[in-house]
Amino acid sequence: GKTDSTDAIQNFFTNAIWKQLNNTSGYVQSQSPPVIYFPYGIYKISRPIITRPLLNIIGESAIINNVGDAYSFICTNATKIQIRGINFVGGHGGIWIENANTDSSVFSIEHCNFDNIQGSAICAFPIAPSTHLSSILKIANCRIRTSTRAVDSYCDLTNIEESWIQWGNHPNESCFNNYHGRMSFNRCMLVPNGIVTPCSQYWIRNFESLFAYMTRFSGEQAGIPIVIHDSKSSINPINHMGGDICFDSCQLSSGNANNVKSATITLAGCPSLISIERCNGIVDCPIITDSGDGYNVASTMNPPPKIRIGINQIWPNSIRIPDNFKQFLA
Repeated sequence: GKTDSTDAIQNFFTNAIWKQLNNTSGYVQSQSPPVIYFPYGIYKISRPIITRPLLNIIGESAIINNVGDAYSFICTNATKIQIRGINFVGGHGGIWIENANTDSSVFSIEHCNFDNIQGSAICAFPIAPSTHLSSILKIANCRIRTSTRAVDSYCDLTNIEESWIQWGNHPNESCFNNYHGRMSFNRCMLVPNGIVTPCSQYWIRNFESLFAYMTRFSGEQAGIPIVIHDSKSSINPINHMGGDICFDSCQLSSGNANNVKSATITLAGCPSLISIERCNGIVDCPIITDSGDGYNVASTMNPPPKIRIGINQIWPNSIRIPDNFKQFLA
């Protein structure tokens, strides 16, 4: 782990060639990504490792120690990437994935750790002029700690499953940024990092659809404001299709009265549906609030949204919703 291994590792990636099966007309019927294996150990890098479009990366609890100021892995023109069993430490980012909106792309990151990263642990971005990725991004059984952001995604579907995220004290940041499509959390633990300073920070910035099931937005220091929905009508003008926020069987510890930003859902834009069922954890902050940026959310919702807050919740009887949103309760 003391010698810079960047060139040696890059050589393996550059020479990793995939196999594919074509039919008689040249149509690609199937592709087999090459496998790059990292045995147990520490691998020091000082520049990004550029991967192939199709690749399986398997680590035996290997540590990628990034002493540079860029991402550890850059997966450009990626169509099928699987990364498993790697610990990413340091650098400006962990994994960067991009393509020019290649249809049916699939990315899977499992059993990986991300620590002390100055930017995003995982990014999935389109190559211009594309504006999104027709892809699935799966993040499962991962741990992300002390990173400025955990995930930035433009994918059609981003699934975060059974992962531990520790984060906080990053003013004007969001841990997860869902710029496009649906982002879902399934059985995750989101834990504040130390003493939470009252400031404008959120677990999730959502531009389209968000769903969380059996996920704990933990209450250390009363928690962090959970989601700011930021899809204004100018961004998503067709009846606000796809803009929704749903929590089911979650702990929603979203701050306390000492932070004026505290709320489960902060609206800076126009979702078509808000649903909260079988949840607990809210103490003395609003369930829904306006962002206060001067954008009149309630008056711009056409068709009107539906807000459903189930009666089978565990929190104080006083449900705090701005008066101008009560008309939308279903």
